[in-house]
Amino acid sequence: IIDIRSKKFELFSTFINDGKFYYFDLKKFTYVDKGITAFGNIATNVASKDIDSNLIIRYKNSQFKKKINKKDEILSIDSSISSQKNLSLLKEFIDFDSDLNEWLLYRSSAESFDVSKIKFDYNLQKQNIVQDKIWLKGTAKNLSLKFNDKLESFSAKQAFVTISNSSLSINFDNPTYLDKSFDGSTLVISSLFTSPKLQIELKHSGLFD
Repeated sequence: IIDIRSKKFELFSTFINDGKFYYFDLKKFTYVDKGITAFGNIATNVASKDIDSNLIIRYKNSQFKKKINKKDEILSIDSSISSQKNLSLLKEFIDFDSDLNEWLLYRSSAESFDVSKIKFDYNLQKQNIVQDKIWLKGTAKNLSLKFNDKLESFSAKQAFVTISNSSLSINFDNPTYLDKSFDGSTLVISSLFTSPKLQIELKHSGLFD
């Protein structure tokens, strides 16, 4: 049993060494200064130092579920994240240019943004996320986007956010603009990690006053 307590963190875990693996059953880990708590299972190969883990991490109002595998200085991370209030969560994983950063931070809002699945590789040697390996699927409720300060907000009851093959796409459910229905509208940002290009396809049936 490992039981460590200090002003900065608390750790309580069981530990088993069978000669091939170190097994940690993490009952509780608390990083007091950051308000982070975690629990789950970690297994480390004694010879290769490869790591497999299945953790639940809580930070402020968010909960992260992570499955981590380490091999050849690459961490492969499989996670889910909940209770975000806008799309700015994405910038934790992607190096957006300044225009996209501003759009995510100041021109998007949501009642909630839940990432049901995100997969990415982390290069331990370079200490960065391998950008073009990111795969994400999430849902935003009551999403509001503002494409320009002079325009009214474009809203949707739900929006399905996907990152795949270096593109970010948003498919809107029951979207409206100026109280008009725009069902079938989509937003795509291609070449996300090199030179992003924004493409918006707005669909409206009927007369527009």
